[in-house]
Amino acid sequence: GESRASVLSAWLHVLWGRGPAGACALADAAAAATRDWPVLDAYAAGLLQEENAKEHVNQAVRNAGTAPLLCECILRAYHAQYARVHGALCTQLHLQRTANARIHVDNALQKLGTKLTSDELAIHRAAAAALAAPPAHPAHLTLWRLYMHLYLQGPPDYQYLLFISHTSLRKKISNHLLPHMISDR
Repeated sequence: GESRASVLSAWLHVLWGRGPAGACALADAAAAATRDWPVLDAYAAGLLQEENAKEHVNQAVRNAGTAPLLCECILRAYHAQYARVHGALCTQLHLQRTANARIHVDNALQKLGTKLTSDELAIHRAAAAALAAPPAHPAHLTLWRLYMHLYLQGPPDYQYLLFISHTSLRKKISNHLLPHMISDR
């Protein structure tokens, strides 16, 4: 119960962002072993309240290969923080599309008055993290679930998500998923 949550909080505080990826992997293993999701969610939300929140998100994606559980948790909190931007972005991209203008995500973000770039959107980061996470790790599927959740949040007729993920990232995702789809038949 409570002592396990305290131990997990201490491990996360000591290991996250302190040195090599191995430290993050150890924190990830501790989180997986305790399965204390509320503590993990609270820790991720706390990280994103810090002044260097953007660096925490960058580090989470960078360490998705060694700490996918922590990465997924931080990306979920990151998306929750920018959920309003996501909805407004859909509207801006729809306006571009209906005006027969070239769809440009960064221009739409700029019109919204946000300093985010398309590379910083949660969907782009979730796709990159899902591709980096080891397939044998249980969090690999949670990263794909997060990516698909973000993908399916957009109105299907806008097809704006095709423009959010860069072409090379879309190609990597297709190359990653296609062999699995064919082998399942």
